[in-house]
Order: sequence, then C-alpha cells, then structure tokens
Amino acid sequence: MDYKGDYFPEEEDNIESYKMTTAKAVKLFFKFLLYFIAIAIYGVIMFRFITSCDSSILEKVYFSDEAKAVYTENPDNFEVYYIRTVNYLNSDGTIQLKKIAYSPSINEFEIGIKFKDTITDGNTDAVFKYTLADSNDNQYELVSRRSDNRFNYGYERVSFKGINLDLSLNIINNLNNSDEMSKFYDTTSKDDVDNDPNNVRYTFSVYYNDELIDSFEIYDNYTYIEELEYKVN
Repeated sequence: MDYKGDYFPEEEDNIESYKMTTAKAVKLFFKFLLYFIAIAIYGVIMFRFITSCDSSILEKVYFSDEAKAVYTENPDNFEVYYIRTVNYLNSDGTIQLKKIAYSPSINEFEIGIKFKDTITDGNTDAVFKYTLADSNDNQYELVSRRSDNRFNYGYERVSFKGINLDLSLNIINNLNNSDEMSKFYDTTSKDDVDNDPNNVRYTFSVYYNDELIDSFEIYDNYTYIEELEYKVN
C-alpha cells in the first residue's frame, strides 16, 4: 500500500514471507537449543559415569610372581577363595576394601584398597604403608603391590605371604544349610566369638606419613568365604 492508500499485493507477500522466515528461524533456534541441552545432559551423565567407575585393578586378583609360577605349573589344583569380610569400609568412607582373596596353594592374602584423596591432601599418588597381622602377634610380609588412580581416588592391590588359614575351622562354611545358619546366628553371641580359643583374627592396617589411618579385621573363623575362579593377570 502506498501513501495514497493504494493496495499492492506483492507487499503482503513480502510480509508473509518475512513472517515465515522469522518463524523458521525461531523453530531452528529452539531445535538447536534442545539438541544442545540433550548433548550437555548426555555429557554430564557420561562424565559422572566415567568418574564413578573404579580402576580395573580392584576387580582382578594378581598375587605375587611366585604365585603365578605355581599356578602355571599346576592350574587345576590352584585354589583361591573370596573373603567376604563385613569390615570393608571405614567410618567416614574414605577407605574401602575390595575383593579380598586368599590362596591356600601359596598361602597369600591379596587385598584391594580404594581411598579418597581427602586423606592425602589431594594426592592420589600418595604412598601408604600396609601391614597384616594376626591375633597371635604374627606379622606378614608384603610381597606384591599395584597402584592406579582415577580423578579423586587412588587404588591399590597388595599381597602378603606366609598366611596359613585352617579353613576347616571356618564355622560359617561348615554350616550345611540355611536352617543351621539361622540357628547359629540365633544362639551365638559376640562374646562367644570373642572367647573362641581357636578363632585367629587377621587385621589389615593402613598408615600414611607413619600415622595409622584405620584398621580392618578382615578374617576370622566366622567370616564367609567362597571359591573364586582365578586366572593369571
């Protein structure tokens, strides 16, 4: 329409075309915005997933080089047990024990450790001292050690040798069925366990800068164990 009020159809077409172009631009903007939000959410989820995954050394059992040699010579008779200790986490959650294994074939104990860097002032490469002792005052030698770190956590697997567990004295594994287990838990008190003369306790301790961080009683004759399939890692 001109200044005299005359009508020009092509002008209306231009207005409609402009409106359509603007609408398309707005739709594209929101479409790409939704794509961006979806990608950002996916990225956050993947980052949290990756950072929450533990190092693979916690799930593997290594033992010492001597143990590997024994296994290679006679793999069919190489026994390994998974120690299902109930004392695997310290009070503030900064240290967690993972996949504790014992082999009577070579008398070795292996323990996985996960620690948060808050106890080492942010240093996941910190060097800890580990000890394993029993209630008869025997100290055991550390013979193997592996380390790794991921983000705010450090990981280690350590092996000790010279441990000769008498698995025939394991009370829990000598129970034949769930009824016997229920009866045992109903009739056995903590004092009974503490006063059992045959019950040898094994304590794993963690030190940092020569200071005791925490101790864990990881095995006694009342700890459940199960056979574990082993292969050389």
